[in-house]
Amino acid sequence: GVSQEEMAEAVEDAGGQMEEEYEEVAVASAKVSVDAAKELLADPDIAHIEEDVLIKLSAQMEDWGIGSSKIPAAWSSGFTGSGVKISVIDSGISPHEDLRIAGGYSAVDYTASFSDDQGHGTHVAGIIGARHNGFGVRGVAYDADLYAVKAFNANGEARLSDMIEGIDWSVANGMDIINLSAGTQTDSFALRSS
Repeated sequence: GVSQEEMAEAVEDAGGQMEEEYEEVAVASAKVSVDAAKELLADPDIAHIEEDVLIKLSAQMEDWGIGSSKIPAAWSSGFTGSGVKISVIDSGISPHEDLRIAGGYSAVDYTASFSDDQGHGTHVAGIIGARHNGFGVRGVAYDADLYAVKAFNANGEARLSDMIEGIDWSVANGMDIINLSAGTQTDSFALRSS
């Protein structure tokens, strides 16, 4: 409920200088000293102050779950996924410079391509196996062999039979791990027994 003028006035009164005021969000960018920041925090109209950090797209990042899962300790012990074949049963995996796709299969009837036409499969593949190459993210098993198994269509929908076909292909082709980031609203004996 604070106007841009009121924000600017508060910053200037604290000895700071407004850099940028935004139209749609209640945020402002300003240059202020540490003392001015403390003074501004005492103002009930100011909810939070944080440093305007530099964000680099070219830096390699870790997904938020990596550290909490103690994955870096596994990497330090030499567990990088090397020699592990992982099947990602999803919407496919799109070619991407941060992913090494070893092969794949399409279980859907509208295309033989296992390239992603929805996006979810590529996202999952990145979490699992994005390369350790100095940019983007680093996947949990960045040296693993990723296999795209397309069972979901462009709407993110799959027939149960297509999912089972993807599992069947994965077993027949010696996958060490099968990732299936989906579930059903009803219990399926066929899926559980696959």
